[in-house]
Amino acid sequence: MVEIATHNPDSYVLTGEGSSIVSGGSHEFLVWSALGQEPITAKALEAVVGGEVAKIGQGKAMRNKWIKKEGDGFVRAVSRHSAEPTRPVRSGRSGQTKLTANPHIPTDRVGCGPDQD
Repeated sequence: MVEIATHNPDSYVLTGEGSSIVSGGSHEFLVWSALGQEPITAKALEAVVGGEVAKIGQGKAMRNKWIKKEGDGFVRAVSRHSAEPTRPVRSGRSGQTKLTANPHIPTDRVGCGPDQD
């Protein structure tokens, strides 16, 4: 007798956005890195890091108190930060930000059943 069982393993792979965060850092880290002591306007920041990164990273960096508004631009609020720039992806908390995908691919296992007389 042959036994066939379907196996549904959970596996996760990085999306394109997740891969870019692992290689370059989180959105907020990229925004913080692009700033200096002189204020940079939101438009100039978008030109440096890209529109989507600027939009997402600016809010998160302000919540983390890494950057602050000065005049009509943004500057660093801290000279160093303690967060690891790729931590959300590596810690598995990335489901909220769609940095990983779960390609649900069922597989079958084939084996020999008990001997029958």
